[in-house]
Amino acid sequence: MRAREDQGSNNRRDHIELLSLQVKAKQQRILNAQKLNLKDEELKWSQNIQHSAWREMYLVF
Repeated sequence: MRAREDQGSNNRRDHIELLSLQVKAKQQRILNAQKLNLKDEELKWSQNIQHSAWREMYLVF
């Protein structure tokens, strides 16, 4: 009887650890996605500035 209780307790503990790892992995994926999105926004902003500069140079000449 005691062995079953210990096994059940171990299973719950393992399940909680697994859930904790899954939550941490999701949080990391969200952070990575936010960083990538920020890089995408910076890239778009940089490209817009480059296009604007080319347009201005074209209009000047």
